[in-house]
Amino acid sequence: MPTLFQRVGNCVRQMKARVGVFLLQRASRKQQGLFDRLCAHLLTWVTNSSTSRPDHFMRDDLIDANIEFDPKELERYQQPSAQEVVGK
Repeated sequence: MPTLFQRVGNCVRQMKARVGVFLLQRASRKQQGLFDRLCAHLLTWVTNSSTSRPDHFMRDDLIDANIEFDPKELERYQQPSAQEVVGK
């Protein structure tokens, strides 16, 4: 037997689906009134806003900032000298 939260979640999903179908039906009508155009604009805004923004979870701030390192600086970082190791 589903819990109260599961029943509420199912009800919310059903209502979202009904609203979506209603908006699609109104937006696809040939004779568009003000409300139909508003539904079409709302659907365009919702679908484009979620698909046009790429997910940049792999972006690196150093690469985006275009910070460059000298070859000597990179070599010093990769192979520390004996004085730096003893000094720590």
